[in-house]
Amino acid sequence: MRLKSETDQAKSKSLKISEPTKEEKGNAWVARYSGVHPEARRRFANFTVVNPKLIANFYYEALDMTEEEFEKNRKQILTGVGVAE
Repeated sequence: MRLKSETDQAKSKSLKISEPTKEEKGNAWVARYSGVHPEARRRFANFTVVNPKLIANFYYEALDMTEEEFEKNRKQILTGVGVAE
């Protein structure tokens, strides 16, 4: 649903969204996707964790940032909350 909303809201042919991935890690399922919307100069990443005790969704968005800067910040933020490597 979040992915569909992202696509519908942008109404842009230049919006690029990665294929969603999901994997099992221990007793949790982790799903993610990311994208870039050049017209709006924004990048975003969505990361969802589901385990027996919680369902958590993390969304990170940035404007006017290079891919390298974005990835560095994304990893730092998600590692900081203890949900990603």
